[in-house]
Amino acid sequence: PDKLALQVALLDARPEVGFCSTATRVVDQAGAPAGDWPCCAGEAPMPDLLFMRSAAVSGSTSGVLARRALLLDAGGFDERLRGFEDPDLWIRLSSRTGYACIPEALTVVVRTPGSVSTHLPRMRAATLASFRKNRALLPAARRGAYWRAACAGALADYAKMAWRAGDRRHGLAWAAEALLRAPLGRGRLVAGLLLAMLRGQRL
Repeated sequence: PDKLALQVALLDARPEVGFCSTATRVVDQAGAPAGDWPCCAGEAPMPDLLFMRSAAVSGSTSGVLARRALLLDAGGFDERLRGFEDPDLWIRLSSRTGYACIPEALTVVVRTPGSVSTHLPRMRAATLASFRKNRALLPAARRGAYWRAACAGALADYAKMAWRAGDRRHGLAWAAEALLRAPLGRGRLVAGLLLAMLRGQRL
């Protein structure tokens, strides 16, 4: 019950912060604990961090309170990006304003089977579309290798999720795509992932 009051007080006290969230408890449909979603280290996920860590805003839509004018200026949710609308909006908001996170777990997220985040091909397409669209929001020095590393990292994550779900075709294809996109440093890690898949190792 204190969540909204604490977030409003935070925004009132810190005009440089345009949106905030709280640490989050994740539960299953029976209400049993299924993990924690803490505030990210540093409390300030600027666009470059969000490209690498799309879950840097704890609680996502369930946890966020934003200033209305900034939300409208950012354009709101892009409904074309099914399954990645939330991180896409946080990238655009964080390019305009500051972010803060209350470390107390005041938000609860229920993990449900069959949620949009389990539709991996759609999520992969939406993630890459968001990264392409928002590339110009990165500092100029990070629009090359850093941006490619972010794309490769997302592809590698989706490849691992597909592989663990038994979808070997997408797992291998996305790992190979990640390898093609990755700069040298990230490429070595992706090559290791692809080799493990080809050997049939458990990820």
